[in-house]
Amino acid sequence: YPKKKGNLIIQHACPLKNGEIPGIADDLEQLYRESGYNVLDEVPRDCCGFGVGHQLRVDISEAIAMRRIKDFTEKGGYIKNLKGVDNFITCYCPDAFWVLRAYGRKQKIPFKVKDMCDLLM
Repeated sequence: YPKKKGNLIIQHACPLKNGEIPGIADDLEQLYRESGYNVLDEVPRDCCGFGVGHQLRVDISEAIAMRRIKDFTEKGGYIKNLKGVDNFITCYCPDAFWVLRAYGRKQKIPFKVKDMCDLLM
């Protein structure tokens, strides 16, 4: 298969990243690096705000999501000198994926939100 290309951010699922499956974040990032992606690691991998908490406190979840999505904008201070049009963001958490897609459109993030499997096809 031909090597993939582009900048990639992986928004990791909070419970998995924080210990339920040790090493999952590193393993996934390595898989995408070996596939040819430039995995950006300067963006913090904080919670998106839309897990179980969204069912209890919508107002707080939405405020967290808006703050979180700003990390993925050039104004957020973490993403500098993005070149080309091949900028992707992905996630294996359905809640975070929805936040990235919906709130990413509102904030006009410079990334295409893509399914993890689609990025490897």
